[in-house]
Amino acid sequence: MRCHIAVGCVFEFETQAGYRRRRQEKEDLVKATHQTYTAYLGGPEEFSRLLSAEAERRGYDQALKRASVGDGAKWIWNLSGLCFPTSWEIVDWYHALDHLWEVSGLVYGEGSASGKGWVKGRENDLWLGQVPSVIKAIEALTEGLSAEAQEEVQSQAGYFRNNTRRMQYQEFREEGYPLGSGTVESGCKNLVTKRMKGPGMRWSRPGAQNMLALRAEYLSHRWNEAWQLTLAA
Repeated sequence: MRCHIAVGCVFEFETQAGYRRRRQEKEDLVKATHQTYTAYLGGPEEFSRLLSAEAERRGYDQALKRASVGDGAKWIWNLSGLCFPTSWEIVDWYHALDHLWEVSGLVYGEGSASGKGWVKGRENDLWLGQVPSVIKAIEALTEGLSAEAQEEVQSQAGYFRNNTRRMQYQEFREEGYPLGSGTVESGCKNLVTKRMKGPGMRWSRPGAQNMLALRAEYLSHRWNEAWQLTLAA
């Protein structure tokens, strides 16, 4: 039986001078700091309670700026709306780009020069928060495709349509909000992949959940505190 592992990260963010290699330009970058993690083996209900408690512990209610960054999955926004209704919801920039590349592959073929040129143009639109232009460009590609391919392309257009408000990247940049969920991606790697997916490893559900909890405390730099609480219990 396979179980879903949900990983969340609560962090502070600040603006630092930097250089955006992809766009080859100097720009103030928003960096995550003081990351803490929570993880749960199971459904979103219990995970939402754990993540909400971690955010409260970190002072979410006192924050001047609040953001929830995710990959666009519906369950994430449901959780965000329930636990963090006062935060800006932002689709991770690189996940949004991945969807552009999916469209390119469907229409032009993987790795084609025409597809790369199409993505570059749409990436510029998206960077400026011009999501309606991106949707229009995607829908314009359906002509001449098979019925199956048309359905897939329209599905991708729907992804951008459903997340239009969460993709106002120029506005988010101007306001100093983070655009990426790299802190969570890193958390998944360090919490799960490095520790729990080694050769020959087998886990019971209680053992896996206990290890996730311990690993989350370790990566949150709270190991000594957690260990003392464990001994006291």
